[in-house]
Amino acid sequence: MEEVFLWNVVNKNNTISVGQFEKVHQTETEAILEEILVKSPELLFPGLKLVSRQSETTGGPLDLLGVDEDGSLVVFELKRGSLTRDAVAQVIDYGSYLSELEPSELSAHVAANSGKLGIDKIDDFAAWYQEQFATPIIGRMSPRLVLVGLGVDDRTRRMVSFLAESDIDMSLITFHAFKDGNRILLARQVEVQAKPVAEAGVSSKKYNIEKLNAKLQQMQLSDFFRYTSNFVLENMPQVYAWPNQNGYTYYLQETTESDTPTNRAYLSISLNETKGSMLQLYLHPRAIESDNEAQVRTIIGALSMTEKKDGAHEKWIASLEKWKQDEDKYKQLLHAVLEGWRKKREKLAKSDISET
Repeated sequence: MEEVFLWNVVNKNNTISVGQFEKVHQTETEAILEEILVKSPELLFPGLKLVSRQSETTGGPLDLLGVDEDGSLVVFELKRGSLTRDAVAQVIDYGSYLSELEPSELSAHVAANSGKLGIDKIDDFAAWYQEQFATPIIGRMSPRLVLVGLGVDDRTRRMVSFLAESDIDMSLITFHAFKDGNRILLARQVEVQAKPVAEAGVSSKKYNIEKLNAKLQQMQLSDFFRYTSNFVLENMPQVYAWPNQNGYTYYLQETTESDTPTNRAYLSISLNETKGSMLQLYLHPRAIESDNEAQVRTIIGALSMTEKKDGAHEKWIASLEKWKQDEDKYKQLLHAVLEGWRKKREKLAKSDISET
């Protein structure tokens, strides 16, 4: 098993000094590894959202279940010590169990196992997924498989490499801890990387952008869409934009009940092939039901937006010229939504201070 070391290099007055960090014994990190990853899931994957922890399956408790930034289900099998071949069998068992669940069964599984051990509660996984990725769950989800530990033996590394090369979406990640005074430094090493999945049928960011651009070009909406999407980014610089195959959804960061940051969908700009050259501006209910609701609703009325059954509002805009005619109102609307979001964050911050 390959050993990992960490050095501190200091260049002071053109004099270089090198010092090796002390490696933390595994037992000091074993007990807190899972807690660390729950608090900071980005240590595993960028944009990862965890949806359950220690959830019950027919093969035993599944350590962590998440959804990556491309909307793929991810099964994590954690070993607080070194990974062995038994972990390979376990993660395959969990993955095969989840892959047989229908969308309604998967939603029920997440609902029953979320909301505990530091994971936010998700009552309706299908609705949560639709909001996060602007696309519904279609059919059964075949999860990615990831082994995580503080080391791995050569036999296990060989097995995972063989499976990954055989087109099974399996990865292996190890963490290494080092001491720097009273601090602990954590290093992440990807021992085995899964092969890239064929893009056909995969809802990745790159794939979505390619599909969206092809539709925009075919419908001659590229300039119109680019102008409106840039308009949103200029007037709401705090948003995070995520593409789907029909447009962009714009998210603002909120804090969950477990005090972890999460992105929430506030609005979207989309096309619909049945609507021809029109673009849809869609406001999610949370963009309206805020601490600035009165002002938001006043502007919604001025724009004659249509209310949906769930409290969302939409407006179909016929052309770029039509958009520009009401551009001042759209700017006011975006600023009002952003102000409501800011007021909500300020109120929560004051509440946290008063509780302490």
